[in-house]
Amino acid sequence: MRCLTCAAWQALRASTAAPLYFREVPIGGRTFVDGGLIANNPAAIALHEARLLFPGVPVACLASFGTGRRPPMTPTKPPLAPPWWLTMNTLVRASTRTEDIHALLADTLPAGMYFRFNPPVPRTATLDASDVATLRELQAIGRGHVSGGGGTDDMHALASVLRDTVSPLAARPSARSVGSAADAEAAPARAEAEAPAEAPAAAAPESDAGPGDP
Repeated sequence: MRCLTCAAWQALRASTAAPLYFREVPIGGRTFVDGGLIANNPAAIALHEARLLFPGVPVACLASFGTGRRPPMTPTKPPLAPPWWLTMNTLVRASTRTEDIHALLADTLPAGMYFRFNPPVPRTATLDASDVATLRELQAIGRGHVSGGGGTDDMHALASVLRDTVSPLAARPSARSVGSAADAEAAPARAEAEAPAEAPAAAAPESDAGPGDP
């Protein structure tokens, strides 16, 4: 698939173009809408893309921020609806579930690498809610979840991982200096390899895979 280049606002606008709420976004001759029906929880896709963009670089952590868990609701068939309505409604609900991906990642990724923040929210907080009272209520729920609520420990652990990860990266030498250092270290090894060996060399131990390695 051909890669597209666009402004950040276009990417954000396209990724939030929920059908029936916002208009689709044309970019580079293609039309984009919100991907909720395909990947309503895109955490696994983000992990996949990170490994494609930065091959060989361990992923330190994956943080997933949901839009809130709403109480389950039993689908009901409205009066005079076509026979297939209930089936379509069930398919839409199944495709927009987010906790299935969460359970898969939580069971697959190493402990201390994956963090999910998705507090319970009232059903009255709909996708198109825009009144100030509802928005402030949702804001308070989110803050309370990571400040004394069920997500507090995970938020502290995530902050610790980010501190430990970002600091070394900031001081990481450039690719040119890394290459020069590697060449300097490899020179004695090459010289030793070219000299006649008096005894078979011992095999080097394999390096331990990092938390983000496959």
